[in-house]
Amino acid sequence: MDITDEGIALIKRFEGLSLDAYQDIAGIWTIGYGHTTGVTPGQRITEAEAEALLRDELDRFENGVNSAVKVDINPNEFSALVSFSYNVGLGALRSSTALRRLNAGDRMGAADALTWWNKATVDGRKVVVRGLTRRRAAERALFLKPYPDVGFSPSISSVEDNSRLAAEEGGPRRDNLSESRTIQGASAAGVTGVAAVATGGHQARQIQNLEQQAIDCLTAGNMELPECQDIDYDGEGPAPAAPSGPMPETRIPVPEGEEEIFLDETMAEARRPEIVQSETKEVFQDIYMQLFAAFGVIMVLSILFVIWARIDDWQQGKR
Repeated sequence: MDITDEGIALIKRFEGLSLDAYQDIAGIWTIGYGHTTGVTPGQRITEAEAEALLRDELDRFENGVNSAVKVDINPNEFSALVSFSYNVGLGALRSSTALRRLNAGDRMGAADALTWWNKATVDGRKVVVRGLTRRRAAERALFLKPYPDVGFSPSISSVEDNSRLAAEEGGPRRDNLSESRTIQGASAAGVTGVAAVATGGHQARQIQNLEQQAIDCLTAGNMELPECQDIDYDGEGPAPAAPSGPMPETRIPVPEGEEEIFLDETMAEARRPEIVQSETKEVFQDIYMQLFAAFGVIMVLSILFVIWARIDDWQQGKR
């Protein structure tokens, strides 16, 4: 397929014609309609020679577009891609989102992706160039123009700024950070993590207060106080009121030859403060382990969400 006259007119308008060799903004010697191969300082050509140079150079870009596009396209789409490649290079076309979308059958998406190539690196900083923005808009209009049709002309009366800068693809950024799914995932992880830690901390403080109250009651040796009887020592409700006076020595029948066990000693041992501290410490450890496990699951899910969001944004050409 060959470029149409409308496509050539678009290239001429944006490249501009210079019959004398000059250095472009990047310091490259240029002549005619953006021709750079073999140009020397002081060189001068005629308009017919400039036309011939353009036609010769367009052959290479036509062949490049023909080999890169894997779907059927009409002459207007082809011409827009040749103009685009003439400006950014065939290598940039092959790696562009526009070509990937076009070969996937997404023509409208491909047309939109052409307009992303409106930035250039100037003084080490990537900036939007008005000339490139307008050129991309004209190429998009040609790409989407029904074929056959007549009378196409870029809606630009003059070329402003520089449309020959080395354009770079820069997909559309989201309007604000809140729309970024990467930020959304990190925020969700942070909020959930804070909630888990706060809940665990509240539970830990409750158990710590219970532990201290139990130790105070046991150390004082007075379990008849209401605040001591209300303590839930084993998680099954408050302990029953302790009987007044010394605890009777209740014997448990044991087989002959084995040591007798006295309930009063066993129960007294079970209520020693250090035993309560040890059991409470185990409860603390269980809570902390549960918190760490929950936080780990949250972090893994958040990382997976962020990875998925970045891959999906890359496929959609978003940031």
